[in-house]
Amino acid sequence: MKNIKSTLLTFVICFFIYNCNGQSKNTEKKIASELNTVNETATQYLYNRIVKDSKAVKKGNKITLGDKSIEVNLSVEFDGQQEGKWIYASNFSTIVKTSKKIEFNISSIGIGNSREEAINVSIQEWIAAFGIPLSDMLNNKNGYKISETMVFSGLMGIRGNLPENTWLNGDTAMTTKIISHLSQLIKSEKDEIVTIDIKLLIGKNGVLDGECKLENKVSTELLNKLKTIEWPVSGEGYLFKQFYIIKKL
Repeated sequence: MKNIKSTLLTFVICFFIYNCNGQSKNTEKKIASELNTVNETATQYLYNRIVKDSKAVKKGNKITLGDKSIEVNLSVEFDGQQEGKWIYASNFSTIVKTSKKIEFNISSIGIGNSREEAINVSIQEWIAAFGIPLSDMLNNKNGYKISETMVFSGLMGIRGNLPENTWLNGDTAMTTKIISHLSQLIKSEKDEIVTIDIKLLIGKNGVLDGECKLENKVSTELLNKLKTIEWPVSGEGYLFKQFYIIKKL
């Protein structure tokens, strides 16, 4: 548990250092060029995921899919070294335009032995959490019909020691259990597409802390509803991460 809390504290410190000091040693032109390269790489990963089942065209950080368009804009929150590791923390803003414009904001942290590795991990984490459910929704596949919604799930993320043989295994039953607890909260949202971003710190007595977002905004109500679920507990503790895109039927 101490190591997990230390990791969370490190991330907070990273964000603080970046916001205070920025990257004054680099020129704005170099920063913009590097950011553009990472942004296009992230878009390529998303394009590769989408194009498996659909005809799509990519140009720069934009993807066209029939009458839909997707634009990825990356912002860096921290880019530096901490405790011998390189950390690349970023926020991916993805705008999907159909008859309406929908914006998704997903934070991702990559940790590696080099800057290049950390950047790649950050992108891969974003694809695992967000790219998979977005492409599934656009291609209308792999969704779970729960109540009056269709739920598209990212890959489950665990950091720490998850007890064996629990219901936390990323399957349909897990998704149904979590979303069923949130059905009233989802119904109260006016938009047709609802996003839920879950990050929980779970210890021996259940949920210790967490940051949970509903529609890109931190939601205490969402966190409190998740606390009512009987989560698998662990003396050493673990972090649970899960992202959902929910489409009302």
